[in-house]
Amino acid sequence: MLGGKGHDSNLDRREPRRRRVLSVISRKGAPGIEDLGKLRYVVEQTFSLLHRGTR
Repeated sequence: MLGGKGHDSNLDRREPRRRRVLSVISRKGAPGIEDLGKLRYVVEQTFSLLHRGTR
């Protein structure tokens, strides 16, 4: 699971760990994850294609 700086909270870090999910979450004030925006675009477009026509 990749998360941006908006997901830098104790709950957002604790829950994936509890479920044994590997997570990488940027910390506020730290340099960002390189190319996260490119990966996010691919993921969002994939979800869009998967959900097309289901409404």
